[in-house]
Amino acid sequence: MALFPRKSIPRKPTPQKPTFPKSGYTRSQFRRKLGDAWYPWKSGQLGRRERIGLEKSLFPYRRYGSQISDRDIKRVQRKLGKDIFRARGPERKKLTGYRKILKKAAGFKVKGK
Repeated sequence: MALFPRKSIPRKPTPQKPTFPKSGYTRSQFRRKLGDAWYPWKSGQLGRRERIGLEKSLFPYRRYGSQISDRDIKRVQRKLGKDIFRARGPERKKLTGYRKILKKAAGFKVKGK
C-alpha cells in the first residue's frame, strides 16, 4: 500500500468536432455540404447545378486540388470579403450571396472583411 493514494484526475470534456475536419473534404462531400444547408434568402436549398457551379467558381481544381480544407474555406471567405468591398452594383449582390452561402455551409465566421 502506498503512503499517498492516487487521486483520480477528472478528464477534460472532449471538444466538439469542427464542421470541417482538419484533413478537409473531398469535392463531392463539400458539394453535399453546400446542398444540405438551408438558405432562407433563397427560399430553400441549392440545386445540383448551382452547387457544382459555386464550388467550381470558388475553389478551382488547379489551385485547391481534390481536397478542400477549412483553411481554404477561410481564405476564400476573406477573398470574397475583399472583392465585395471593391465591387459595385449587381456583382456586389452576387458576391454577398456567395459569401453568405459559404458561411452558412461552413458553420464558422471569419475575422476581417
